Amino acid sequence: MQKIPHRPDYVPAEPVRRALRRWLTEHDLGGDGTANRRSEDTNYVSPYVVLAEKTGWARDTIYAHINRERNDHMQFDVADKLLCVIEQSLLWHCDPELSQAYERAVKGADQIYPVVEPEAPAAHVRTCDHCGEKFETWRRWGTPRRFCGQPCRQAAYKERLAAA
Repeated sequence: MQKIPHRPDYVPAEPVRRALRRWLTEHDLGGDGTANRRSEDTNYVSPYVVLAEKTGWARDTIYAHINRERNDHMQFDVADKLLCVIEQSLLWHCDPELSQAYERAVKGADQIYPVVEPEAPAAHVRTCDHCGEKFETWRRWGTPRRFCGQPCRQAAYKERLAAA
């Protein structure tokens, strides 16, 4: 078996292969690759063909991933896609080997592609027309605010009425 260094984008292959073999067995394909229902049903479709259609990969590629025993690791993206196609994505959390690999892969992805928080939009600093204090306004549509708060707005209104 070829040993692959513990890179964050590689996971143990055996738990994924076990899940795939179990899925193939449940879908009438024996572990040795012979169909159990092929002789009975003329409309029989091989589960390898079903996996190939769902993943968009060639049937030989899927067969190689399931039966390739020389590598004890496979890429995280390949394993994730295969587990999601057979609806076993919870194995990432239930299987001890895969949960450790999942945590390693997620942390590795965060280091490779760090999550950047978007910056808040810059506030507009304005000066109150009544008291002269500076205040921030976040309004982006309509008429810009002229006053820092309700008391200044009311006082300016009263002054404007008294002047009229």
